[in-house]
Amino acid sequence: MPSRSDEARQVGRERENFMSSELYKKYRPSSLKGIIGNEATVRTLVNMLERKTLPHTLLLQGPSGCGKTTLARILQAQLSCSEMDFAELNCSDFRGVDTIREIARQMHLSSDGGHG
Repeated sequence: MPSRSDEARQVGRERENFMSSELYKKYRPSSLKGIIGNEATVRTLVNMLERKTLPHTLLLQGPSGCGKTTLARILQAQLSCSEMDFAELNCSDFRGVDTIREIARQMHLSSDGGHG
């Protein structure tokens, strides 16, 4: 039978997990207008969207928590990308030449009717 202190620790962990997993969902901006900070990046992306001059690939890099995933997901929505047209990679998970070669090979795949 668990002790009261074990139960209290478990409740604390559950509360912490709930809070950390839900805050980003609740407060993540859904448009470029909602982005706070990253002014130069947002301005560049807005200009590219307005001029319809987006490159084939965008690489967003920076420290954890700076908004890379949020920007990528906003762009995906703005461009109406399907899951087949959009690849979100956490490159910190990838190590080694063989992994990079596989990523490069996959990026050359084109959607139906596209040109690779």
